[in-house]
Amino acid sequence: MSTTLICLCIISIIFFSCSTSSFEIIDYYRVYRFAENHTDDSNVLMCKLGADSDPYIPNVKVIQWNQTHIIVETFSEFYLVDGSKNRLCCMCQNLTRGPFDRKKINQIIDSIQFKSIKQIEVYKYMLKE
Repeated sequence: MSTTLICLCIISIIFFSCSTSSFEIIDYYRVYRFAENHTDDSNVLMCKLGADSDPYIPNVKVIQWNQTHIIVETFSEFYLVDGSKNRLCCMCQNLTRGPFDRKKINQIIDSIQFKSIKQIEVYKYMLKE
């Protein structure tokens, strides 16, 4: 009986570790498959342990980031999370700016000389998990 229970525990751990409901960007910033609040939002950039001032951006399509900025593309607009005064971290009073159109976000990217260290197409990433 105990061998069966141990096998079931191991199978459960393997099964649940293979399914992803979020992935980490930097610090505690994550994109969650579904928000845990009363909304039906999906693919949400937010801080799990965040404050009211931390970003909450639903419907993330593409996200790219470096140590001080996150550029978020949704299906209709763009956002910038600015951590240049401190760094990107939850509860560090990073500014969420936007929404912007493509022309404006490109101007901002040029003005801050943004160089991405990583980019993820969120919907494709979440589908393969």
